[in-house]
Amino acid sequence: MSLHPYSNRHAVQSAMLVVGFHEEIDLGDGMVEKANVAYDAIRSVLPSRNPVQMITVQVGASVPTVNDMAVGGWEFTQPFDKLPAKGPPVRRSAVVHEKRLAIQENEYNRWADFQQFVSTVLEGLESYAFAGRRLSSVALGYIDSFVWKDNPSLIEAANIFSRDTEYLPANVFKVGSRLFHSNHGFFVDPEDAAVDALLENVNVARTQDAETGQHNFVITTEHRLGSKKPLYGADAKEFVLLQLEALHQRNKAVLGSLLNEDVQQMIKLGGK
Repeated sequence: MSLHPYSNRHAVQSAMLVVGFHEEIDLGDGMVEKANVAYDAIRSVLPSRNPVQMITVQVGASVPTVNDMAVGGWEFTQPFDKLPAKGPPVRRSAVVHEKRLAIQENEYNRWADFQQFVSTVLEGLESYAFAGRRLSSVALGYIDSFVWKDNPSLIEAANIFSRDTEYLPANVFKVGSRLFHSNHGFFVDPEDAAVDALLENVNVARTQDAETGQHNFVITTEHRLGSKKPLYGADAKEFVLLQLEALHQRNKAVLGSLLNEDVQQMIKLGGK
């Protein structure tokens, strides 16, 4: 088959955790030392630090898309060993700015590794990023992509997606080999009584690479929830860590509905 996932083992192009707060990050002189201590705590996984001048955080379209400009705060990064020709300039990052903490992995290996990376960053940044701020939301987002390395006329949506999925309109399976885009947002009843609401976004697109002419199938998912009670500091951090696995399992469930059995086996969706 000429369909290839982003990685040989999986289709994850990028994963992102975004923690939202009701208050903006304190940029006063009193936070400088806390920022320095936080940097020391995460330097082993994010060795570089730069002040945030302006950044666009994308959470929910073709790269996890709530566009938001911000000035102030810190960006902690780990560069790629070899800079890729396309895509983001850093392998990993954690950005603390305004009302968000965004943690991103652009060289995804497996869930356990990403989970450990997130845990290390949250522990290290707790006294800085969570200081005096009430948690508003937790969002886990993924970009999964596949490339078709053959004549585009030879592949249709049904070769990748399940006709029984509830996340794609029936028309997607009627357009043949033409490009399409589908975006579906909806609320799900949370299983955890401590969770206020669970909002999910499933964005699926068939695109064409301008340089190679190859067709790509891109799935962008986001799972966002809130807490029923006010949470600050360590309690907020623990809530985020507690919800991580549940959000990951929700993403696997969505992909399991979206993809047909052959593609699920290709990316070993049932594994970790």
